Amino acid sequence: MSIAYQQNRKKRRARLHDLEAALFGTVPQNFQAAAQEIGAVKFALAALANRNFIGRFKWLLLGR
Repeated sequence: MSIAYQQNRKKRRARLHDLEAALFGTVPQNFQAAAQEIGAVKFALAALANRNFIGRFKWLLLGR
């Protein structure tokens, strides 16, 4: 991997974390409480914005 590629990857990851922080405040510990708090619309938008988003919470959805 080139240095430029790695730097861009870090920037993308930072933007992703910023997006999640803006939507959720913090990463939700309790999925159901978080879903009620933020609402289904914001969750759906975040899932569309980032396809990997669902994967991050899959262990919560499936109960590990």
